[in-house]
Amino acid sequence: MTHINNNLTSVEGELVTDDRTCRQCDYPLRGLPKNGKCPECGTPIPRKRGRLPSGDNLTDAPAKYLRKLSFSLGLLAISAVLIGLGLSMVRMNSSWQGPAIFLLASGMWIGSVFLVTFKRPLQDATVRDRTLDDGKWLSIVRMTQFVWLGAAVLAVLQYAAIQQSWKALGFLHVSHVVFVIMSFVASVPLLAYLTSLAEWAGDHGLASRLRGSAWGIIAGGVVGGGCIAIAPHMGVIKGFVWIVGAVLFVVFLLSVLVAFISVVQIAGTAMQAIATNAAAEARNIRVAQRKEEEMKDTIDRQQAAVAAVSVDSVPPAELEESDAFIKNNPTFQIGGHRIETSDSDDTYELEPDDG
Repeated sequence: MTHINNNLTSVEGELVTDDRTCRQCDYPLRGLPKNGKCPECGTPIPRKRGRLPSGDNLTDAPAKYLRKLSFSLGLLAISAVLIGLGLSMVRMNSSWQGPAIFLLASGMWIGSVFLVTFKRPLQDATVRDRTLDDGKWLSIVRMTQFVWLGAAVLAVLQYAAIQQSWKALGFLHVSHVVFVIMSFVASVPLLAYLTSLAEWAGDHGLASRLRGSAWGIIAGGVVGGGCIAIAPHMGVIKGFVWIVGAVLFVVFLLSVLVAFISVVQIAGTAMQAIATNAAAEARNIRVAQRKEEEMKDTIDRQQAAVAAVSVDSVPPAELEESDAFIKNNPTFQIGGHRIETSDSDDTYELEPDDG
């Protein structure tokens, strides 16, 4: 009996037990598998855990907003790839292509951040979120990305210093490295924004990865970079400090990689939302057309029934004289026998039928 009860508890734990409805079509989901889909529209059933910043979902947003968001997130991912390529070329050789690519990619990155953080449409079911809808926070997210442009300009000046043998080459090199680290750290506010965006989309796993990558960039970039920088001056423990810095720097690189992959996933989520939005709109059109056809059929049937009743019934004005007499006279005949009302004075018994 205990084994059976455990199985029942396990099954119940896999079903929706609250009065949740589908975020797309409001179909009641109680009793359905938590990892299933809405039987009405096919939308995946969201997991009820984590913070949902709004009462609606990303898929409920207008198609125009979703297309713009998908494009800007794709541009952000391309910019990240070009930034990585430019930084690698700056570090590996002294050609002009590296600083040029880095400078171009930084400009693309800033532009894409401005596009990603444009104001989202607020609908009736939308609950305002301080990360997604606060104008001051969005300004901070945008302005901090200009550190990338500073790092790119320093890369260009460093290349010029190498070519012209400037005495400030060492200072420019150190400044460039510091600005690159600051640029990655400046990406943390953007990752916080993308985290809320992923939660709005209902993907809490993606939101957790973005949140973790933000912490990894802070710890690996700032603490790890600092440990590597001060290791030569730490005397007998410099080896230990350098190892700690190297480990944290690896964490930093992995966090950057996870953040990049997450940005690509959010872009894919936006594209999927576009498809879901279009499918829902097409379904709503089909439902409206079907209801209109059913209403038309109902009206046609009602009109046909009214017409049939009008044909079968004869208006009083069209009754023949004999019909009017039978209808209005209390004495009338049925089957050859004269029938009189019970209150008539002239009554008699009918003769029995002889035959």
